[in-house]
Amino acid sequence: IEYMKKSISYFINSTAKWSESEQRGNPTQSKKINNILKAMRRSETRGTGAKSTADRPFTMGEFTTIVEILNKRFRAMACLQMHLIARGDDTAHMKKEVLKQSLQFEEYLTAKINWSKNVRDNSECPDHIILPSKNSRTCVYLTLSIWLEEWCSKGTGHRSQWLFIDGETTRDSPLKEQDKEVTLGKKKYTSAVKKAIEGPNFQSTAPGLLGSHSIRKLGATHCRRCGASKDDVDYRARWQSNGRMQDRYTDVQLPWPDLNAASKLCQGGPI
Repeated sequence: IEYMKKSISYFINSTAKWSESEQRGNPTQSKKINNILKAMRRSETRGTGAKSTADRPFTMGEFTTIVEILNKRFRAMACLQMHLIARGDDTAHMKKEVLKQSLQFEEYLTAKINWSKNVRDNSECPDHIILPSKNSRTCVYLTLSIWLEEWCSKGTGHRSQWLFIDGETTRDSPLKEQDKEVTLGKKKYTSAVKKAIEGPNFQSTAPGLLGSHSIRKLGATHCRRCGASKDDVDYRARWQSNGRMQDRYTDVQLPWPDLNAASKLCQGGPI
């Protein structure tokens, strides 16, 4: 219902609050509507309303199990999604060209998430450091290199501009065609994660719904539990903070906050 309210609001031109007496403005901003939603949230929290449909974060043990069930393509995709605290859609839209050698730390790679819905200009999509992990099952470097070596050696991977998605388009192709390739690949990824969760080899260790978005929630939750500050996690996840003057003057590249968060996302520690 909350999402329906948001969807309706998108198509209403008026930004004015709803006036009951004049019956004008944006009806989704009505106090009555907002009070109903508050009551529904409270009831849901107390267990007297409908069950929550929001995905919970994976536990790290659950994520490791999922990674082992997925094939090489989606295993690498899931590990990179978690390491960059990204959405599945962000990861699917990653092009090979965004994976580069770090200019500040030449022995490591960086990646740019420039498709996120939170990104509006270059200042909001820095080059994120990628660190190898001591845990071989979830190490981004191992899973990514194994996937790319097999994919490109078959003669199909090298033709795709995407890092994980099969395709024949180029950056000059119509956006509709490019998005069609990514949408198909993203659906396959989401379906594979769902199938793995519902399969006999996966055992949930906590109540709650799980999905591909649970991977992003795991990244943010794990960072905080390991002692990373909210600011460092926000930077890593490209979540914008509003109203702070320093955001106008600080360089978009902040190595230490990014390294701090990245190191927390390496199971067993970074190498």
